Amino acid sequence: MENALIIQDTRSVNEIVESAVYNIVEGYINPMDAYAVLTSFERAIAKIKDNAQVRDICLRDLSKYGKQGVTIGEFTFTEAEAGVKYDYSKCGSSEYEELVKTREDIDTRIKQLEKALKAMPERGLADTVTGEVWYPPTKSSKTIIKATTKRY
Repeated sequence: MENALIIQDTRSVNEIVESAVYNIVEGYINPMDAYAVLTSFERAIAKIKDNAQVRDICLRDLSKYGKQGVTIGEFTFTEAEAGVKYDYSKCGSSEYEELVKTREDIDTRIKQLEKALKAMPERGLADTVTGEVWYPPTKSSKTIIKATTKRY
């Protein structure tokens, strides 16, 4: 059967990255065209890896190798549990329920205070009770390229 993978590249991840970065930085590839292709690959790969049928068949294949897994290229694949969640609502612990309520109350108070601090003028405001001068929080961000598309 012919190999039907979209991309089959035997180079290491670092080699692929170095080559792509070089070609973009040196102008051999249009930067926004490259970004569009990378974004398409990123979304396609995520959808393929999240597909229940693909995940199931890969897990079945991986199970043939046992706990040690299998190494393909620079990656070793092993089975692992991820996203484990616990539901404490049926434990019957009144202490737990009380602590959760206290945490929710504290979280609400923190959010209210954060909202007030964000609204502070740059020069700050004095707290009439404590005499402290409160200032707005410092803000930092990173400029990114946002990609939007129609839903499929």
